[in-house]
Amino acid sequence: MRDSQTIRTAIFVGVAVVAVLLASVSRPRIPRATPENLVGQELFPDFKDPLAAVSLEIIKYDESTATLQPFKVALVNNRWSIPSHENYPADAKDQLAEAAASLIGLKILELVTDRPGDHALYGVVDPDPRNLEAGTTGVGMRVVMRDKDDQELLNLVIGKEVPGREGLRYVRRGRQDPVFVVAIKTDKLSTRFEDWIERDLLQLNTWDIRQVAIDDYSIDIVQGVQIPRSRIVLDYDDREVKWTLRQCQNYENGQWVERLLAEDEELDTTKLNDMKWALDDLKIVDVRRKPAGMTANLRELGEIKFDPETRQSLADRGFYPVRVGNRLELLSSEGEVTVVMKDGVQYVLRFGGIAAGSRGTGGGGEGEAAGTGTNRYLFVMAEFNQAAIPAPELEELPELPPEVGDSGGTTGSAPAAGEGALGESEPGKAPTDGNGEGGAQEATETLGAATENRIEGSTNLSSPEGREDASAGNPEQASGTTDAGQKPADDGQKPDQKTEEGKPDTPSVEELKKKREEIEKENKRKLEEYEEKVKKGQERVRELNQRFAEWYYVISDEVYRKIRLGRADIVRKKTKVEDTATSEVKSEASPAESSEMTTPAGSETTTAPSEDAQGVTTQEAEEARPASSMAPAPDETSAAEEASAKIQGTGAEETPNTVPPDSEM
Repeated sequence: MRDSQTIRTAIFVGVAVVAVLLASVSRPRIPRATPENLVGQELFPDFKDPLAAVSLEIIKYDESTATLQPFKVALVNNRWSIPSHENYPADAKDQLAEAAASLIGLKILELVTDRPGDHALYGVVDPDPRNLEAGTTGVGMRVVMRDKDDQELLNLVIGKEVPGREGLRYVRRGRQDPVFVVAIKTDKLSTRFEDWIERDLLQLNTWDIRQVAIDDYSIDIVQGVQIPRSRIVLDYDDREVKWTLRQCQNYENGQWVERLLAEDEELDTTKLNDMKWALDDLKIVDVRRKPAGMTANLRELGEIKFDPETRQSLADRGFYPVRVGNRLELLSSEGEVTVVMKDGVQYVLRFGGIAAGSRGTGGGGEGEAAGTGTNRYLFVMAEFNQAAIPAPELEELPELPPEVGDSGGTTGSAPAAGEGALGESEPGKAPTDGNGEGGAQEATETLGAATENRIEGSTNLSSPEGREDASAGNPEQASGTTDAGQKPADDGQKPDQKTEEGKPDTPSVEELKKKREEIEKENKRKLEEYEEKVKKGQERVRELNQRFAEWYYVISDEVYRKIRLGRADIVRKKTKVEDTATSEVKSEASPAESSEMTTPAGSETTTAPSEDAQGVTTQEAEEARPASSMAPAPDETSAAEEASAKIQGTGAEETPNTVPPDSEM
C-alpha cells in the first residue's frame, strides 16, 4: 500500500516538473540588450537639454609627466566659477551650453570591442588615479556633466581618432566596457583656463590711453636692494595715432642720466603698438588667491596693509614692501608699468617672480604640451589720477562799473585735481591761473612711481578750446580774424572814440549783468560736467579694484616681454631709406626748416630770426606752430623729473631704495 502511494507521489512530482519545464520553454522571450543592438541608437538617450548642465568636469592625463590635469567649471553660489582654479569667476554660461550641445544626440556608429583589455589600444583607459600606474598608456579624456541635483547627465571617456576617418573617435561610457565609434567634436571641451574666463582683464580701450610709464628695475633679494635700470614716460595721441617720448632716463654709475632720442634714432612704433594691444588683450593663464586680509583692504581702502601674512604672501610671489622716505611702497622683482587713461583711471601693473607649477594652459588644444613656457606673477591695481582729466576753463566775468559794487573776476573755480582721489596717496593739483584760462591744463604731473604717479598736461590743442588758446597766444596764427572769421574793418576809429550818436560804445549795466549771468551759467555747467567725470572715474576705479583685489594673476613670458619694455626695445636706428628721404626734404627746405628737422627730440637749437617773404620771422612762425607738433624740450620735463625724484625717494645721485630687513618685512 505504501509502495503504491509512493509511486503515485513520484508520478505527480514528475508531471509537475515536466509542466514547469514546458512552461519555461514555451513562455515568450524578451530579447537581451547587447552592444550589437545599440548600433544606430543614441549614446545618452536621456540627455536632451543642454541648459540642464550646471557643471562640467574634464580630466586629462599627461603621459610624459604621468600626471592628471583636472579642470572643472560649475555654478557655485549662483555664480559661474572654476573650482579647479580656486573658484575664479568664469564666463561660462554660453560656453557650457555649447559644450553640452555638442554631446547631445551622439549616435553609435559601430561596436569595436567589449573587452577591457583592448581599452589601451583605442585610448579609452579611464583617467582614474586609483587605477593608473607609472607608464600607463592609452589613457583617454573623461568628461562628466551634472545637473542642478548633482545627477550625472553624461559620463564619457573619449579616446583616439579613428585612423583615416576624420571626425570619428573611439569612446565608451564611464564604468562600461564596450568601445564604440561616434562622430564627435572636442573643440568645445577645452581645458584651457583662459578659454573659460573674461578675456578682457583690464577692460580698457586703447584709444583712451593718454600715457604709459615704464619703471624698469629689479630687486636683489640677497643684497636687499632695489636695482634701477630705466624710467620711461610715453605720451599717446589717439587723434594722430602717435607715440611721443616725454622722458627717458637710464641709471648709470649711481645716477640718473637723460637719454632722449638722438638725431639718428626714432621710436619703434611696432613695439609700442604691440604693447598697447597686449594691454588691451591682457591674457592670463592662471590665478592664485590673495590672503583674505589683503583682499579686504584692497577692496575697501584701495591700499595694502602690510601685516605678516600679507608680507609672506607677497614675498613668495616676488613682491616686496620697500621703504621710500617715511612710508612703505610695494615694489616688484621685475619692475612695473603704469597706464593712464583719459577718464583718470590709472592701472598699475607690477611684475613678480616665476610662477612655478602654474596650472596655466595645461591640457589645452590637441597636440599642445601642458604647462610649456615660463609664467610670471602679475599684481594689478587701479588708482585714480584726477590730473588726467582736463579741468574746465572758466570764462572771466566782465567787470561792472564801480558804482555797482562788483569788481568782477571769475565765478567759482575748478577743484584741485586729485582732491579725494582714490588710490593716490598725494593728490595732484590742477589749479586755474589768474584769469581762469588754461591753468588747470598747465599743472605738471609725472608718472613713474607706484602710488604717486602723475601725468604732465598742457593746453589740449586737439580740442577747440585748446586751439583757441594757442591762437590767442600767437597773433600770426590768429591772422587777425574775428570770431566770425572776418577781418575787422580798419576805419581808424579809436577805442575811446564816440559813435555817431555821441555816446561811448560800451555796454550798459543791464547788458553786463545779463552777460555775467550767461557766463555764470556756462561756468556752472562746465564745473558740473567736470565733477561728473571725476565721480565716474572714481567709481570706475572702485569697480576695477573689486575685480583685482582677490587675485594674483599669472601671465606668460611672451605677454610679459611685450609690456615691460626698456629703452633698447622702444628705440631703433633710423633706416637708410628714411634717412635718404629726410635728406631730400632737407635739400628742398629753407635753412631754418632744415635746422628744425635735424633737431633731435628733447633738444633745443638757437637760430637767428630770419624773415620770410611775408615779413614773418621764422622765430615768430615757430612760436605760432601748435605745441603738439613740437618736440618736448628738456625744461618741459624738469618739473616731472623733480616730482618723480620725490616720489622715488631719491635725488639725482641718491642710491637705490633698499628692502627693509627681516624685522621690517
